[in-house]
Amino acid sequence: MKNKEKVQEIVARGALLQITAGSVLGKNGRKIKAFSKMLLKGQLVHFIASDAHSLRHRPFLLGNAYEYIESIYGTALVNYFKENAQHVLKGSEFNVMDSKRS
Repeated sequence: MKNKEKVQEIVARGALLQITAGSVLGKNGRKIKAFSKMLLKGQLVHFIASDAHSLRHRPFLLGNAYEYIESIYGTALVNYFKENAQHVLKGSEFNVMDSKRS
């Protein structure tokens, strides 16, 4: 979080970035939510993880995160994340979105 340029650099070198649904929704604090929003805005994220470990303490929030992302960034970005998840499950290649380098 302290070095946005480093994140941009490793993504530019081919690293794929995943953030959790809870981070997107602010369940892990305001700073993490703000950082997640910056990553999303900069088109540096390739996957949204459910991070679901239990119904009580870390529930499945992927649908909520997708709704939130769609309300701010649009349907195309949510579809991009869903398609990437399908590619991982199938073991097929996918195109990485070009980041805007915010």
